Amino acid sequence: MALHPSYAAAQADSPYAVAQAYSPMRFSYDKIKLNPPLAIIIEYSLIGTFIIIMGCVSVLLTQHCIRRHRRLAYTGLDPSIIDALPTFVYSEIKKDGMISLECAVCLNEFENAETLRLLPKCCHVFHPDCIEAWLSAHFTCPVCRSNLAPKPDAVEPEPADSVGVNDSILDVF
Repeated sequence: MALHPSYAAAQADSPYAVAQAYSPMRFSYDKIKLNPPLAIIIEYSLIGTFIIIMGCVSVLLTQHCIRRHRRLAYTGLDPSIIDALPTFVYSEIKKDGMISLECAVCLNEFENAETLRLLPKCCHVFHPDCIEAWLSAHFTCPVCRSNLAPKPDAVEPEPADSVGVNDSILDVF
């Protein structure tokens, strides 16, 4: 019985030579041969795939930045709405006992002579500078998160006279 030449050589050599003779990596590299046209095709395919992936990532990143910019541009209330909020002197409204003793934005206690700005929807009061800074970046109350933005579809009804309706509903009955 004839032995494989590498096995015969491995028997005569050290244990390291035996491990080398039967190594699976030894045979895998010997059989792979790339011809130049195949290597070029693989290289261009990898480069093309990389370019396509980077293009998709670039488009997605651009869309994300545009959406984020639009959201940040319209996060706060309009300055005319902020200026329309009522103001009071603290000493006049502290008698009710319904308001807090400190500004929820800066956490300073109110003093008797200070002017405060009231949020009508939730009746919370703040220093004017504090709430103006807050509402220029947000559209909610900093305490209760009540939405202070006017509804975009809120259309004022037309007066009854302009559509030909009688002044009194009692005339119908």
